[in-house]
Amino acid sequence: MKKGNVFYVVEYKGQNAPGLFWSREPIFTIKDLRNKLSVIEDWKNPNIDELVIRKYKALQEIQVRDGYIGPMLETSKGSRDFGKVYKGGGHQYESLQRFVRDDVFIPSLDASDKGKKIERIEDFIKTLK
Repeated sequence: MKKGNVFYVVEYKGQNAPGLFWSREPIFTIKDLRNKLSVIEDWKNPNIDELVIRKYKALQEIQVRDGYIGPMLETSKGSRDFGKVYKGGGHQYESLQRFVRDDVFIPSLDASDKGKKIERIEDFIKTLK
């Protein structure tokens, strides 16, 4: 991913750094999270914490895998969609580096971006329903 590119991450509201899977386009509903990105409930469960979409910016070039998402079988025990196949088809980046707050990630409230690779654009948060 090139410096300056923007990407979106569905995360738990209390999460302090992004996960490894990102999208070019924001996802606004849990239905789209499941169907377009083939995310099973065990990976993102709204019963654990609120799911939100956040916007990030690459401050430096980041190594990622880049492609389109295939179908995925819902295998989460207790899910009302257990056994359903999510279609997929959405675009996804997979970061080849985990981001930790004190390492390469800064929230937008942190003034120092020296040596950092990504920044959360904090004012873009929406709860998925």
